[in-house]
Amino acid sequence: MIIVGAENWGGTVFQKYYISKEDNDVIIEMKSRHPIYGEINHKWRFWDSDSIDDIIEKINNDMKRLMEEKETLS
Repeated sequence: MIIVGAENWGGTVFQKYYISKEDNDVIIEMKSRHPIYGEINHKWRFWDSDSIDDIIEKINNDMKRLMEEKETLS
């Protein structure tokens, strides 16, 4: 598990990433509580041969989309 935290004027944000392996897949599950966007939980499944750069780019793009979706629901 990896925990990423940040604190700024909006409050404290913690993102917990659970990383596991199943057959040829790497599974990353993220659980987050954000003071503005609320709770954001998501799960990704990647091939174990995927590059780390591609994995990070996919997670970043998905997180941006998930936060934008939360904004439109507010």
